Amino acid sequence: MKVLTKVLLIIIAFCFLGTLFYSYFIYSLTPERDKVYEFTIEKDENLDNISKKLKDIELIKDPLMFKLYMKFNNADKKIKAGEYRIENIKDINSLISILEKGQEKLIKYTIPEGFDIEKIAERLSDLNLVNKDEFLDLALKRGNEFDFKFSSEIKNGNLEGFLFPDTYLISEPDAKKVILQMLSGFENIFDEKMIVRAKELNMSVKDVVTLASIVEREAQLDEERPIIASVFLNRLKAGWNLEACSTVEYVLKKAAPVLTLNDLQVDSPYNTYKHSGLPPTPICSPGKASIVAVLYPADTEYFYFVSKGDGSHAFGKTFSEHQRNIEKYLK
Repeated sequence: MKVLTKVLLIIIAFCFLGTLFYSYFIYSLTPERDKVYEFTIEKDENLDNISKKLKDIELIKDPLMFKLYMKFNNADKKIKAGEYRIENIKDINSLISILEKGQEKLIKYTIPEGFDIEKIAERLSDLNLVNKDEFLDLALKRGNEFDFKFSSEIKNGNLEGFLFPDTYLISEPDAKKVILQMLSGFENIFDEKMIVRAKELNMSVKDVVTLASIVEREAQLDEERPIIASVFLNRLKAGWNLEACSTVEYVLKKAAPVLTLNDLQVDSPYNTYKHSGLPPTPICSPGKASIVAVLYPADTEYFYFVSKGDGSHAFGKTFSEHQRNIEKYLK
């Protein structure tokens, strides 16, 4: 009787472990249906690289399980090279079917960090991916029509700042699809950790993106982004105006090494020399580095910075120190 009990316990244990293993196996190879996955498989790329690539974009959760499943199904040698854009993927078998069939040649486009919506529209129009007027109407006036996780942050339908700069693949020219891709890019980058951090700083997502867009236009070196972010945050905490030249340039539609006194008098809520707080919307699409810089700024007492003319900046704590930097680098 004792032997039978032990055998039953062993069988139950194996069944339990088998159930756990199967549950993890299914979990590790089940994509999220509401996500869009974009990736490229090179000719003769090995299964290890492909597995890592799919893990990096979170299409699969466990590369080892993926490799075992592919080999078990003799599918590891059938993967076709190509540029893939996959959405509404149901399960691992659907993914394998797509990888074995290959995918049509997709159109690749790149939007650099720091482009505002008008520049994005020009770039996409030049690539014959959108009608410029249609794109601007959708992105500047009808942004609330898109199913977007951060829709509550969008005011008056203006998506400025939320079209994430990156390289994308698309199957056909279509303004709505391009906008959805770029909004999805933002959703993917601004994750739950960033949302929690923004709340810790008492900032909305839009506040973070708006300040990050200013940092994006003011900074050229990645290592200086957290320092420049700290300057603007120090000014806001002290009740100062931001006095960011980039916000005036956004209004004037021009970039200049030095703005004139007349430029600084432009009547606009975006003129942070005349108006306190953040501008009404972001002024461009910031990259991840600028967003992270705002969420995790350097700990400084700087209130001023001036360009050295080589892409870097000199920082100052006091106005007199700032004046010395101006004398040194601008005259």
